[in-house]
Amino acid sequence: MEYLTVFLILVAILALNAISAIVLIIILSSMGWWFFQPPRGTAVFKNRGENLQEIWVNVGGYKLSSAEDSDGRRWIVKTKDEKERLKVFFRDVSNYTKPFHEFLWEKFGIRFISPYWPQVYIHRFKVDRKRLEESGGTGGPATEPSLKNRIRVSPNQGKEVDNLLFVSYRPVYKQGVELAGDNSKINLLLLPTWQLVIPVTPIYYYMGNFYPLLDGAVEAGIEDFFATHRVAVHKGKNATDPKRGEFAHDTYDPDIGDPDGNKGDGYKELYEPAPLTYAFWIKLKKAHGSPIERHMMLFNCTATYYQRIVEEYMDAREKLEDLKKRGKKTDKDYYKALKEAENGEKGLNDILSLLDEISHGIYKHLRHDDEYQEGNGPSSVEKEMTKSEKLEAKGLGGEGIVPGIGFAMKAFRLVDWEAHGDTKKLAEALQAKQTEIYTAQGVVAQHEGLKKAEVLLGEGRSKALRLMIKSQSDLGVDPNIASETVREIEKSSNVGSKESSVTTWFERSGGREHPPVAIPLSEPPGSKRSKNDSEPAPREKPDS
Repeated sequence: MEYLTVFLILVAILALNAISAIVLIIILSSMGWWFFQPPRGTAVFKNRGENLQEIWVNVGGYKLSSAEDSDGRRWIVKTKDEKERLKVFFRDVSNYTKPFHEFLWEKFGIRFISPYWPQVYIHRFKVDRKRLEESGGTGGPATEPSLKNRIRVSPNQGKEVDNLLFVSYRPVYKQGVELAGDNSKINLLLLPTWQLVIPVTPIYYYMGNFYPLLDGAVEAGIEDFFATHRVAVHKGKNATDPKRGEFAHDTYDPDIGDPDGNKGDGYKELYEPAPLTYAFWIKLKKAHGSPIERHMMLFNCTATYYQRIVEEYMDAREKLEDLKKRGKKTDKDYYKALKEAENGEKGLNDILSLLDEISHGIYKHLRHDDEYQEGNGPSSVEKEMTKSEKLEAKGLGGEGIVPGIGFAMKAFRLVDWEAHGDTKKLAEALQAKQTEIYTAQGVVAQHEGLKKAEVLLGEGRSKALRLMIKSQSDLGVDPNIASETVREIEKSSNVGSKESSVTTWFERSGGREHPPVAIPLSEPPGSKRSKNDSEPAPREKPDS
């Protein structure tokens, strides 16, 4: 009995110790000392001294790549295998303590940092954060428009943070963008959505001060769009054709064509390119899939950089195949080298797949493996290639936002826009002109509707009379009598109307002093009597 009591006491002590240890770990994780709890949807940076030791990516469906790019950086890439993601997540953990680490992570979401605190710690940094107000300001002069007042400083501004958001939003206000067609200006409120791709770049290369670079890339892209974009306008049959120069559709592109299916030379005969004016900008599509959104996505990655990653991938693939053919399987280092080669080839393939997604697949034809050779038509791809190369030549894109800053533009939204103060009068004049056009179109439509109604009414009456005559004829009625019946119907059908040839009268008593008078209810055609004439002179009552 004594042994049982001692055993139970020992079990209770062990249980209390385990519970106390877990409580202590949770407390230490909240302080970020020996343990840490990475927030969901973030990347966390583990330092040893002043150098990066590990990056923890707590993002579902993504992992840190198993291979590095040519600059020695790992990417956040997609993965469908959750076990593979966890394997990468615990890459730096010893196999002896791995079960305990996995237990803490699965049950509490806590990661062990290191026993050597504070030498090994979670890196902290500052990020310039802003947010967007859904409602506008109170307005003001051209230098302080209401759109600008919708961008607010985040409450976390100036505070150190220990993680970087995987997906973040950054509102940008761009004032006085000039349209190439008529030199009018507009102000834009933009909201790009940024996806973290290369975590080490913004934190260790730019020390957390990366948002100004992203803002600059957006502004450069906007300036380039308004300077280079061309809409399709009607050529017209000749120089005097009123339709000549009118807006046709968003983008002049003979390869893609118009909504009616006209392409190539047939398209060029109908349309010609025209730079953006204020009037064209009003009509331009601005929602998802708009020309401005597609243009901005080109800044993510250029064709030159994509080609460089393809060459690295092909080298890794060739190295793996050569190792499989020539490797000495008896060599103890063979399997280690083979595993590294497989990770390198797969890691670069993951990076290319992510680039395909970011660039919307416009560079897929540059890949040399059989998987990407099927179904890639050259026309649209070559066109986008040309545009990308032009951006590189201007120095606007460099190699792209992804390799340059470490982020990808996941989405782009034009929140709102307004006319700039310098061209406010032009905007008001164009809006007034457009209103007049809509009013005139409404009047024309009204008259067309009345005309159609009259035609339909006449056709209906004519059909009714024809049916009447036919029915009387079928019944054996004399044709003269039938026609006389129709004449009498027509004669009395418009009595009292403006078209009536019959004058109707009513009798008004003149009282004791005056004789009775007859007042016309309707005037025959050509009558000069006005509605404002005084009461007509008494006249004799016509014979009944």
